[in-house]
Amino acid sequence: LWDQLGDQLGGQLGDQLWGQLREAKVEWQELWFAGGAEAFWIAFYDYAQSIGVNYSDGQSDWLSAWMKYAETCGCLYPYEGIAFVSRRPTRLVFNDNQLLHSEVGPAMEFADGFAIHAWNGVRVPKKWIESSSLVAPAEVLSTQNVEQRAAGISIIGMAKMLDKLDHKILDSDPDPSHGDLVQVMLPDLPDPVFYLKAECPRNGTIMEPVNPHEMDEMSVLAAQAWRVGIPTSEFIYPTVRT
Repeated sequence: LWDQLGDQLGGQLGDQLWGQLREAKVEWQELWFAGGAEAFWIAFYDYAQSIGVNYSDGQSDWLSAWMKYAETCGCLYPYEGIAFVSRRPTRLVFNDNQLLHSEVGPAMEFADGFAIHAWNGVRVPKKWIESSSLVAPAEVLSTQNVEQRAAGISIIGMAKMLDKLDHKILDSDPDPSHGDLVQVMLPDLPDPVFYLKAECPRNGTIMEPVNPHEMDEMSVLAAQAWRVGIPTSEFIYPTVRT
């Protein structure tokens, strides 16, 4: 159905639109500049000039103009007689990997109020960030996009999501501060993920992901040892936890 409708409607509407544009003598142009997003290109050419590369007449001036534009503006779509210019964002927040990420508000925001909420580079609904305590696990799990769903689970916290997910406890320690080793199946992912669930005196119930491929054995003790980067045989539980 999609193939049939796509081909038919796309062909009809496309031919009609381009016919009208040709009659109106409107020329299609793809010329645009991305402002600060192109800073890496600008730096490349500026560095070449700084080490002695000679640009032809006028090119150095063009480069200076490009640099100044990137420092002050966002995307630019220039046409003959008119240009559409975007201001730079008033707010930009990244994680350590330079991906858009904010736990308390928009990761990107513009002066007119347009904003993007993102979690480790994945765009998510505003509510998930600014009212996460009100988001029901079912809302996150019903999200079709796999990356967005995974981000939602991370935002809400696996401890709150656990009752809604297929999971089983692989190992358990009588001391709640030592915790449980839990295997969790996430929707649409072929392989399970593993967590250490424990009680923290400061943060309450915590669930931290662990890598079973780097553990000596599938046990709570091995998971605790893996967290601090030592062999299971060398790990001893602290007598006091803070």
